[in-house]
Amino acid sequence: MPGAGLGRLAFEIARLGFKCQGNEFSLHMLFTSNFILNKCEEIEQFTIYPNASSWSNNLKFNDQIRSVKFPDISPIESGSDLFQFSMTAGDFQEIYNEKGKIYDL
Repeated sequence: MPGAGLGRLAFEIARLGFKCQGNEFSLHMLFTSNFILNKCEEIEQFTIYPNASSWSNNLKFNDQIRSVKFPDISPIESGSDLFQFSMTAGDFQEIYNEKGKIYDL
């Protein structure tokens, strides 16, 4: 799955029992997905304020300081259900360069 971002869609597909591999090029996304997938041990473990430094698109001041808790599901608690899930780093065309080749997870 190219452009997997934080890997949430690939994660959900694997939770449904399918073999799924996410692919991402952005180092920022890979660092963040690694943190969420490997270090978040419980539901709503962390709180962030995503709009704290942005004045745009806020109807009220309280919208700007609204918190968001994550993750909504614990990837670590899902553990054994995700044995067919992985993430790859790099350019999609370079990683999957042989036509028809399936890479093992």
